[in-house]
Amino acid sequence: MMKFAYHNSVDDLIALQRCMLRHSAFGQKLMLHRFIMVEVVLAFICGMFAINGNPFKVLLAFAALSVLAWHFRERSVIQQFKRDFKRELRKDEDNSFAKPRILQISPQHLAVSTGNHHQTHPWRTVEWTGQDDRRLYIITTGVLHYAVPKSVFKDPEEMQSFLKRVDTYRDDAAGSLRAAD
Repeated sequence: MMKFAYHNSVDDLIALQRCMLRHSAFGQKLMLHRFIMVEVVLAFICGMFAINGNPFKVLLAFAALSVLAWHFRERSVIQQFKRDFKRELRKDEDNSFAKPRILQISPQHLAVSTGNHHQTHPWRTVEWTGQDDRRLYIITTGVLHYAVPKSVFKDPEEMQSFLKRVDTYRDDAAGSLRAAD
């Protein structure tokens, strides 16, 4: 069993949100739904202009706006997250964002505690793990995901040991699921 205490900064949580959008099924569906909503609105507006104007120019404008919408879909979700996070931070009555997160891994599950809140995730629900230069990411099939600052580890060997255990536990859980089928 390994156990670590850490704090997340706003930058950590924003990076986690980006990671979730790129690597979780939930995040990809969220971005696709947002894109489709924008496309429906664009199609309606372009259809209104096509009635009175040159349909070729309207089609060209629709295509250009669609490319822009696709390009900025992640940015719009991140901006919404920042606004939501700031609102939640203002009304955080028990100051849970300032409390340390306690992450614990065992062969059975991943557990994360913050104050009085405790979440346990069986390894079969860990969808993706990864890292960037400052953080390790753990993406679950639900809506809770984790960014662990690399600074919590004493040295690179401890971090590699942690990553190896996470991958082993996750692979073992996936193997036992396949064996049960």
